[in-house]
Amino acid sequence: MSQEDWLNRVQERERTDEARIMHLEILLEGQAISHVGLRLREVWLCGCRTRVGSIGGVATEPEYRRRGLATRLMERAIRRIDEEGGDLMLVSGDRGLYRRLHCVPAGKIHRVRLSRAEAEGLHRPGLELKVAEPADFLDFVALYEKEPVRWHRSWEDFQWGLKHTPAPAWTPTNALLVRRKGETLGYLIVQEPARVERGRGQRAFLSEYAGVRSALLGAVSQLFTLYPVPELVFHVPAHDAEMLYLLADQGIASETSTLPGHTFKVINLPRLMERLEPYLQGRLREEERRELSFQQEGETFRLAAGGETLELAGGEIEPVIFGPPEGPGIPQSRPLPLGGGKLHSLLSKVFPLPFPWPGLDTI
Repeated sequence: MSQEDWLNRVQERERTDEARIMHLEILLEGQAISHVGLRLREVWLCGCRTRVGSIGGVATEPEYRRRGLATRLMERAIRRIDEEGGDLMLVSGDRGLYRRLHCVPAGKIHRVRLSRAEAEGLHRPGLELKVAEPADFLDFVALYEKEPVRWHRSWEDFQWGLKHTPAPAWTPTNALLVRRKGETLGYLIVQEPARVERGRGQRAFLSEYAGVRSALLGAVSQLFTLYPVPELVFHVPAHDAEMLYLLADQGIASETSTLPGHTFKVINLPRLMERLEPYLQGRLREEERRELSFQQEGETFRLAAGGETLELAGGEIEPVIFGPPEGPGIPQSRPLPLGGGKLHSLLSKVFPLPFPWPGLDTI
């Protein structure tokens, strides 16, 4: 039987569950043999709201692999994200399938491995670490809403996230509030310790934080009482200059990396920039904004200003908009041919954009 004949036997199905995850499936004789999970979310970037399609749960039954089924579903997911108003796609995974679709390593973050001794050096008296109760839920919401780069979360989204097992450890979470004299200053979402490779015991993972950075670091030593592990691992987004400053000021090193195991892709650049119009207006003079344009035809992107045009393909546009990926094992990005003209000048004023850390919003 030819590949075309075999593909004619299968059917596609789309269904949405109670968590608003869209399941794209290929069925053979009524049974799902290939699957892609898609969840549409909104993100706040620099005071502007855009939409992201999060991809996860990409799998095909072993006996039906290498027939293009996952590629077919991923291409469909890309179309669905665009149809539903999504400007970006964030994939929980990094493999050949995603790279062929022009996904690139996501974000720029700083990975911190904090020892017990280093945490003790950060300790500040008077801070209380409180295990959250249902009555404390609005404290979490209020703190997260003050973060300048964040996912837009409904009440249900936040509740779902706290019950979820997010990256990087994919283990259950524990929500803790940082308080002083009855005032809530921040929160820490800690994942239950996960065993690590090569017999190095266990680590605790901090999957998300929000609030007063100095208070968060001042209370982190108490985590080692709750979790008897030698090390706490957490990630600081590159745009969190305050946290990075406080860590460096205490002599605590970090390793530059990308979002662990995540890739992403720009789906609709003109719509993304339209939604970021208030941000652009704040960084460019009125005449400069009128001159700068963003166009897209399929996987071809064109940025133009001052009579100059930069044409980029999928996989090349992402480092321009969000900055080149950095970290161990990632080859140095080839400098883009921006030159030193008007276009280069304007793009340097508006990019790179900050990349939102998924935290509880990992699909």
